[in-house]
Amino acid sequence: MTNIIKEIRKELNLKQVEFAPLAGFNTVQQVSQLERNVYGLGLNRISKMVRNLSANGYQVSVDISVTVNDKTIVKH
Repeated sequence: MTNIIKEIRKELNLKQVEFAPLAGFNTVQQVSQLERNVYGLGLNRISKMVRNLSANGYQVSVDISVTVNDKTIVKH
């Protein structure tokens, strides 16, 4: 499974050292650990990262889609 943090960082053409402060992470090590799946990545952390990247001028958004009994629920 592709790591979403790494995928976003690479899409923005940023190195870990550049990405960490822009995304609201305290250290480069935190980004590295998340990319290596050392720690879990919850929706709160993803939302915070997206807000920080957006505040720093990057066009990033998050949409959540959940399917229950063939009904898809989408949250923007």
